[in-house]
Amino acid sequence: MASAGHPPPVLVRPDGTVEAVEISPGPPLTLSGMPYETTVIDVEPGSVLALYTDGLVERGDRDRGEGLRHLTQALAASCRADRALDETGSALLADLTDQAPRDDAALLLARTRTVPAADTAHWPIRPPSPKPDSGSPTNSPYGASTNSCSPPSSSSANW
Repeated sequence: MASAGHPPPVLVRPDGTVEAVEISPGPPLTLSGMPYETTVIDVEPGSVLALYTDGLVERGDRDRGEGLRHLTQALAASCRADRALDETGSALLADLTDQAPRDDAALLLARTRTVPAADTAHWPIRPPSPKPDSGSPTNSPYGASTNSCSPPSSSSANW
């Protein structure tokens, strides 16, 4: 996962434990070319990942930290394996937005599951084998012929 400055995702594990995922906020998406630090977590099947905007946890009567604590408590109480996520989301929004938010408020809930190996596929990506250059500018460095564009003339281009 990576963040463009949003509040940390909240993970509800199948055993009912809830945690805000420690994630390093990156630059806003409008600043293209800036690096993002990724965070990798192990998530068991049946876990629920909650992604949300700051408008859901920041209100005039409480700061972000207090709002995050309220959200994690509400998730712990609401997320159950036998409850549909749309029902859970509706209950959470009703609980968390008991007054008009001063900012946009969005909530996305996703439940993880195991996909049987028979229902998955993968294809290895291998670099193309080198082919002799015929000297033609239409030969792509990837072995396919293209007539629509030529590689840039700069020797530092990364093709």
